[in-house]
Amino acid sequence: MLTRKITTIKANSVPFTAFALKEQQLVWLDEKAYQKYSSHHNIADIEKHFKDDFSFSTASELMAESRLSKNEKKFLAERYGGRGIGVNGGAARCGNFGQLQVKGIGPTPLVGESTNKWYSNGGLSLIDAVYEAVFASILNEILPLGAVNCVGIICTGDDTAYPSHHKSKTGLGRGALLVREVAARPGHFFPITDFKIKQQYKHRLNSEQHRIRQVNKTLAQQFSSPNDFILYLGSFLQNSANQFAFAKAFRLCHGAITPSNIAFDGRWLDLTTASFLDGGKNYILNFPNEAFFTEHNAPLQIINELLYHNGKYNFTELNAAPLVNYYNEQYDAYFNYHFARVIGLPADSTVEKVTNSAAYEKLVSAYKKVLLADNEKIKLGRERAKAPDPVTEFITALFTELNQKKALAADNLSYNLNVVIKSYYRKAQSKVTVDAFKKISAIRALRQLYYIPIFYRSELKNNLSEDIETAEVSTFGDIIAQYRDLARWMFNDTNNESCIIFKLKQIEITFESKSENFFLASQNEKKFYSSADKLIATVETMEDKQLTFNYYNFKRSIITLLQAIV
Repeated sequence: MLTRKITTIKANSVPFTAFALKEQQLVWLDEKAYQKYSSHHNIADIEKHFKDDFSFSTASELMAESRLSKNEKKFLAERYGGRGIGVNGGAARCGNFGQLQVKGIGPTPLVGESTNKWYSNGGLSLIDAVYEAVFASILNEILPLGAVNCVGIICTGDDTAYPSHHKSKTGLGRGALLVREVAARPGHFFPITDFKIKQQYKHRLNSEQHRIRQVNKTLAQQFSSPNDFILYLGSFLQNSANQFAFAKAFRLCHGAITPSNIAFDGRWLDLTTASFLDGGKNYILNFPNEAFFTEHNAPLQIINELLYHNGKYNFTELNAAPLVNYYNEQYDAYFNYHFARVIGLPADSTVEKVTNSAAYEKLVSAYKKVLLADNEKIKLGRERAKAPDPVTEFITALFTELNQKKALAADNLSYNLNVVIKSYYRKAQSKVTVDAFKKISAIRALRQLYYIPIFYRSELKNNLSEDIETAEVSTFGDIIAQYRDLARWMFNDTNNESCIIFKLKQIEITFESKSENFFLASQNEKKFYSSADKLIATVETMEDKQLTFNYYNFKRSIITLLQAIV
């Protein structure tokens, strides 16, 4: 209810008219998500209703009026501020309709005067829409709070956007409308400092001074006391600490965290720069935003500014120090907790019983040194899928040495890993053998490491760009679903009996803990292998296409993983 109130504050809402597209194609629709917000409940017609509801645009340099009909609909553009919005006044290419938002709807009244086509055309390329939907689907499978849900994508036609890839010979490509949930963001209460209002809209927009005063007063009115407001901010910080700690542990970077790219409930949005990274390097994915090592500090910057504006316009003085201390404590605690999944242990109540041990703390400390090894900022914005990854090498070495079953010195990190895994095993009262449980832990830890490069931004975007301008647009719906499914099993930690080593539609490789055998299932055939060596021999003879998804070949990664658990 509070989210609804925040996102409909009148001073932040600018009405505008958009017109129905004469031609459009449905790319993808999450029917369950759409039904949550739609008044249309006839499943048979749901795709038609979705297109009827959201196939709208304003006219622009890339969306000629001849592409639009006279059928019009009112949308709301959100005003928000903070860094990262340039000369615009908030949602320069987004329009809200009910509880859903259309991204790529064309220029809104909040587009500022600019000669830069990327910030003024109001469009969204199909590749960026698909990328954001893919990443939102991935993050909703793995992040503690997830991402703002994407509901569907509509293709607006050829040459209706500037694509963020280099395959186009004309510099133009397929455009899209991305429909996602409306989210309450801290940026709604931040000043817009560099907005260059277009002349034709000056009479429609209240002054920025009036807006920022009004919205901060309205925000304060949603709480019974300043203390209730502090508790609300505490919830935001706790969720953010949980989210960013997980992201840091698994080398995941949003790349452009600003007050308008994070929701008050901690979820992320605007994910076109998001990526997994190789370890040990302090990448900047989108200059001048925070680098990977310090991205988790963004919520503190947001809170400090939010308290300043709230105090200024409500004549209160709230101390940020307790909130800052609380966030830092929560972040450290959550990182400590999420590291258990890095080494293949389940995120359950049992794991909390082993995270305070000296052996566990030694592993966390050693991991941080590898993860955060080089503090120099790398402004390339490219993660190197082919380069050796020190984090992968570190975790692989731990499990390889553990698997050799030789005596380990007490100061050896693999010895400490053995202590932690055995401690969890005893406390969980697992029904499999301790050796089988160690193997399951190794598989969980290593598959995350070896397969994560498919989610690197450069890899994912390059693979999507191969067909983005030529393939039947409906094929991308299946691609979005398959990326989601990859993330689901790669990060799954709930089943101790059958552990997936690799899975695509046409093939599945598992380790069965009770029999301690490996299985390879394809089509109508299922073979078992008594050792990883024998399974490796079979995988090496398989055709690359059997182990490839969207141009990414998993074959070498599967073999390397199996070699580590021989």
